[in-house]
Amino acid sequence: GKPAYNGKTYNVATFSDNNFFYDRIMEKNDFYKNNVPTLQGVNYKIAPYHVLWPVPASAQRFNTSGRINQNKGYVGYEANVPAKDAIE
Repeated sequence: GKPAYNGKTYNVATFSDNNFFYDRIMEKNDFYKNNVPTLQGVNYKIAPYHVLWPVPASAQRFNTSGRINQNKGYVGYEANVPAKDAIE
């Protein structure tokens, strides 16, 4: 990939582990960068995989013609199957 202004290079294969959006939030957002606590005393937390939402279980369950994998970091990811590389 093309290097970003921060000197890091990102790619799709490691998006859930290392991505520009996460790095930008950690750089610019005081709540995450400075561990600002909520009124209840809990610190805001974020991980690189949080830039993707979890795939709803209902979407996975009702897709009877194929398989929808879960995004990395969410419950169900461990049951993912490799994507097909050819149309049958």
